[in-house]
Order: sequence, then structure tokens, then C-alpha cells
Amino acid sequence: MPLAEGWKIALLAFFAFDIAGGAVANMLNSCKRFYHTDLQPGEGLSARLAKNPMLFTAIHMHPIIIAYFLNRHLLNAAIWYALLLVSVTTLLVMPLYLRRAAATGLTVLALLSDQLLLPLGDGLEWFIPCLFIKMVLGHAVQEEPYGAG
Repeated sequence: MPLAEGWKIALLAFFAFDIAGGAVANMLNSCKRFYHTDLQPGEGLSARLAKNPMLFTAIHMHPIIIAYFLNRHLLNAAIWYALLLVSVTTLLVMPLYLRRAAATGLTVLALLSDQLLLPLGDGLEWFIPCLFIKMVLGHAVQEEPYGAG
């Protein structure tokens, strides 16, 4: 179901803002400290969602939404979404000291594979690498053993 040109621009702008802002914010120590501490009294549903790396990643169905509404490579988008989930799952079972290096490696693989193996389509070359920077390298990586307090 392709959208009219104005809606395409609005959809891309929304996702660009979300991904670019999240890529930067998710690298901040304060943001990582928030994500990687236990749920505190008074924190609601949005905190519960943000503090669960798998659930937070799972709601980022951005590649599928973009591909569907822009009439792009839907199969490639579904594969990228699955690879995003597998990447985060892989990180979460690794020892903390390996996560940053592994996340960087997975993100580099996404950078290299995006256009060579599983392109989303013209004009979307930035999309998958930035999504991996936001979710895999930024959100899923706990830099320090943060504790409550």
C-alpha cells in the first residue's frame, strides 16, 4: 500500500528523527544508566518497556513499516528485523566485557551487508546502519555494571 508523496516524506522524517535521536541518546551514559538499572518505584509502562532490551528492540519494526508503506523490499526488511532481534539476543547472552566489541562487529556487518546483500531500496542506504547503531550498539550495550542507586 504505497503512500502519497507527502506521507512518504513525513514517514521518513519521523523515522529519521527517531533513529538519529535515539542513536545519539542511547550512547549517553545517563541513558545507559537508566536502561540498565532495575525498575524503580513510580516508573511506569514506558520505563518498563525501555528497560527490557528485547521488548524495546521488538517494537522497533521500522524496516518492515518503511518497506510496506514505501513499496520497497519487504522480504529484505523482514530479514533485517529478524537480524536485529538476533543481534540483540546474542549480545544479551554474552559476558558484559565482550558486548561493546561484539555490538560494534554486528553493526559493521550491517553496514557492509545493507547494500551488498539485503538492500531496502534507493534512498534508504542509511536506514539499517543507523538502526543498528541505535539499537545494537547503543541500547543493548551496557557499558558498566550499573546498580540501583
